[in-house]
Amino acid sequence: MIEFPCHTCNSILRTPAGTEGKQSRCPSCGMIQVIPGGSAAAPGSSSAQSPQPYSSPATEHKPGAAPQSSFHQPAVHPTQPDPYNNPYSSPTDYKVATPGHDYYDSQAAAKLMGPAIGLLVIHILGALFLGLAILSGMMSLAEGGNPPEEDYVMLAICGFSLFLTLFCIFGSVLMLRRKMWGICITTTIISLVSGLGCCFLPTAFGIWGLVILIEPMVKNSFR
Repeated sequence: MIEFPCHTCNSILRTPAGTEGKQSRCPSCGMIQVIPGGSAAAPGSSSAQSPQPYSSPATEHKPGAAPQSSFHQPAVHPTQPDPYNNPYSSPTDYKVATPGHDYYDSQAAAKLMGPAIGLLVIHILGALFLGLAILSGMMSLAEGGNPPEEDYVMLAICGFSLFLTLFCIFGSVLMLRRKMWGICITTTIISLVSGLGCCFLPTAFGIWGLVILIEPMVKNSFR
């Protein structure tokens, strides 16, 4: 039995007799070293050779061969899928979504649908109410029940309000179609002002539509 210390970690290595001059690996640190002759060898003795670093067979340099790089990329087996050529990966020739594409158009249309439909319904009901008011004023003027001046003033106010209401109906339809951004902005402002002091619904939907219309993505989606 041959006993000798490891040159790296000083652990005692034991090998069978007759193995002098052969290589042995330390079980503690993995260093490969030559087995000295005799029963034991003191650390630092002349018979002990310098430790040799462990090198795998793949990186072992053969005489006359070209030096190999320390970086080794594992080869892909023919039967295994190539990780760099995944057929299920997303394509690289996609188009970046910018304003004017279908994605932004659908997002803008979804945002505008709520306030546009709300304003459309409110102004249609308002137009019906104003139409009845104008009809009632004309009948009152024909019958002569009220002073003509009052009937004329009421008819003028109702006629101007009906004009603004029809304009807002037109603007609400354009908002749904995302056309004429300026008219849509004017529609929301008229609705906002017309609801002050009498009904909060036109004001609420007008503010909602105005906030959405000034968003850059929504504005750029108008044609």
